[in-house]
Amino acid sequence: MRNARPRRPLALVLSRREDRRLHACLTLKDLGYDTLGFSLVEDAEAWLEEDTPVVAVVDRAGGRGPDGVIATLRERGVPLMPTGRPWTSGSEAFAEPSPSSSRRSASG
Repeated sequence: MRNARPRRPLALVLSRREDRRLHACLTLKDLGYDTLGFSLVEDAEAWLEEDTPVVAVVDRAGGRGPDGVIATLRERGVPLMPTGRPWTSGSEAFAEPSPSSSRRSASG
């Protein structure tokens, strides 16, 4: 394909708070990730049935707890960061992705 951009690694963001979700998505985008933001645990769980992110930001506050999402991500070896914790672009968990970190497969 001509003019096809290489795929960027995918990051999942789960937070009921729009401000936290937006901040995490924008920061991850600046670091070179494509982001997928969810406000509902159920939606994130449904998406995880089909795909696996390279990194994830999960907010434990509010609504139904994200324990199932966190357990799934940990089982798949996905680095996690809570939204309430301050982090910067220099954070080890979210260093700029390497080309080899672009995995997009469903794990089971």
